[in-house]
Order: sequence, then structure tokens, then C-alpha cells
Amino acid sequence: MDLLIVAVVIGILITIHEIGHLIAAKIYKIPVERFSIGFGPSLIKKQIKETTYSISLIPLGGYIKLKGEEEEEENGFLLQPTRKKLMVVFMGPIANLVLGIFLIFLLYFLFGMKYSPPILNLEKKVGYFEKGDVLIAINNDTINSFEEAYQILEKNLNKEVLFHILRKEKLIKFSWVINDSFRHFFPLILPIVERVKKGSPADKAGLMPNDTIIAINDTLIYSWENLIEKIRNSGGKKLKITYRRKGIFSTYLTPQLVSPDTSSKKIGQIGIWVYLPKRKINFLQAFSQAFIRGGYVIAQTFVIIYKLITGEVSRKVLGGPIMVAQLTYESLRWGWEYFLALFGLLAINLFVVNILPIPVLDGGRGLIFIIEFIIKRRLTKKELNTAITIGWAIIMLLILFTFYNDLSRIFKTK
Repeated sequence: MDLLIVAVVIGILITIHEIGHLIAAKIYKIPVERFSIGFGPSLIKKQIKETTYSISLIPLGGYIKLKGEEEEEENGFLLQPTRKKLMVVFMGPIANLVLGIFLIFLLYFLFGMKYSPPILNLEKKVGYFEKGDVLIAINNDTINSFEEAYQILEKNLNKEVLFHILRKEKLIKFSWVINDSFRHFFPLILPIVERVKKGSPADKAGLMPNDTIIAINDTLIYSWENLIEKIRNSGGKKLKITYRRKGIFSTYLTPQLVSPDTSSKKIGQIGIWVYLPKRKINFLQAFSQAFIRGGYVIAQTFVIIYKLITGEVSRKVLGGPIMVAQLTYESLRWGWEYFLALFGLLAINLFVVNILPIPVLDGGRGLIFIIEFIIKRRLTKKELNTAITIGWAIIMLLILFTFYNDLSRIFKTK
């Protein structure tokens, strides 16, 4: 069933993309010869006006065939004004973006928004602050989350403000002129388990949601970061886990060694997810936050692409279809909340990838139409074939490289 859902997810991402092209073509009355959900032999098909709609055997996506898409034909795609061609081309990626934002909206509306408690962790000593301080208020603003506190600190940079802090059950007040050292603040996340992955070492050892990990091999654990560091550096050796659950208990487990990329270094994982509190938000708040989150994901995706090109991020982290299938399968083992989050992320990433100016991608096709508009002529067959050849060469190299990375990850973990 999980594998079927993975296939459906990939199919939906591609089909929604093609539906975007279809809607734009229909709006501009550009004849659509065929629209198929899936590939291969048709299982069901129906002719409606000039378009044959079909459901095909292989459910991994779909395709659309426009009249005059490859050769000039009367009223065909290539003879349309540039504006219409651009809209048809870019409505595919836009459909993926809309899907991504809708999925994030559902995530926030159904499950609420997570936030970090306003408990301070410090990279180094800053002013009067100590690790474990709970921010109660800054000036007259009550603090409900670390993110909220950080925004207030940024707005009041170089200003003197009054802090109300809870430290070891005592309320402390003091003033501090905010300077750049506040950027050494980060939230202290408590080592509380929210989810346990099915079939993981933690699951087999009996750990459950809401367990608080208090020690590993009898060494006290004070934060989630501290817990993860111990597990990752375990070298796959058996660990004694002490936890609180209406009493103090201990269990033993052996972390699973995995490679986060294709490097030889492996880290330990036990299959637990951190607990963060959530707040329920209404329809409009969820809608607004989905747009904000969508914009952030788009920006970060472009940043990562830039860093991959410049070498700031290892190209070994690139993944292809196998990695997408693995991530989707893993998200299902964590639960529907995490599945929705990944599904939305994949949809937005597909939007970004498809608008890149690479011939054969939608962004590259759009760029060709813009160039033709500027030079006031169609590209010759030779020019077009050269561009398409370059585009396919780039895509094929990426496909081969990502497949190599995917397969390397699989064999490194065996």
C-alpha cells in the first residue's frame, strides 16, 4: 500500500503539472489533441470536441499534446502570440506551486503550526543570560515562542529593552542594550519524543510518543540537540536509553547506521522525531502562513541551487526519482502530517526546477519564446535543435548523476 501511495504521489505531481498546461490551452482556445493521465496503453478514453481524454496503464504522471506544438499548423500552438504561449508553458509549473501551497495550507489548518518554546540555549556567554532561561516578556510584549522573541530582538537592535526571565523558578528583571551577540541565541529544545517511526530501533525498543529521554549510557541528556549528537556519534553500538514515562525506565537499542549523502561517514539513527508544541490557527491564518512558507521554500531552493553550482554545498546531496520515492515512503512511516509536509515541498521544488532556463524544461521553452519575440523571428531549425540538444544533454547528465547518487546511497547503507 505504501509503494502504491508513492506511485500515486509522483503521478499526481506530474498530472497536476499537465493539467495546468491544459487549463491555459483551453482558456486561449488552443486545440488540445490528447490529454492522458498515465502513460502507455489507454485503459479508458473519451473524445470531447477535439480532445481525446484517456486514463493509461502506467500511473506515473501524464502528458498533453497540443495541435501545432512541433510543426506550424493553422491555429496551432507555435503560431499563437508570445503572451499566450508563455501562459500555456508556465501554467504547468504554476499548477505545481498552487498544489504545494494548498498542501501546506492543509498541513497548518488540520494539524496546527509548530513553534519553539522561548527557552534559551547559548553558543557562548551573552550579557546576563544563561542557558535554560525562559523568556517571559520583552518590554511590554509577552513572549509565546522563541521565533516571536527573535523577531522582537531584531526590531529593537541597538536599543535598551526590559527583559522578564524565569530562571530556576525565579522571576528576574533586567535591562539590556540589544547588540549582534543576540544572534548566538537559539532555542533549547527538550528531549521529548513526538513520533516513533514504525519498525525503527526506537520502535522495537518500546519507546513511545511523549517519552522524555533523560540519559544515554547513564550520561544525562539536557536537550534534543544533545540527544541527537550522542546517537549520531554512537558508531552503531548498543545504547542504554533512560526515559521518563509516568516513572523512570530503561531500554537498550542499537542505532541504525545510515549515510546522509554519498560520503563514507555514517551516522546513527533510532527513528524518533522531536516534540514541539503547536498552536491551532484559523482558515485565513493558515492560508497566509502557507504563502509565507511557500515563498521561503522557493527562496531556499534557489539558494541551494546556487550553492550546488558554486560548490558551497556538496553535489553528493542531489537526489533523483529513487530518492524522491524513498523520502515519500519514509514520510508515510512517520505519519500523515509529515507526508503532507513532504508532498508540499516536492510540489514547490518541482515548480522551481521547471522554471529554470534550460531548453526542454518549461523555463527554457519560455526563454526561447521571449528571444524570438525580441529578435522578431522564429529560431531556425538548426538553432532550435542546438538549444534542445544542449537542454537534453544537461538533463541527461543530471539524471545520470542523481541516479548514481541514489544508487550509491542504497549500496552504502547495505
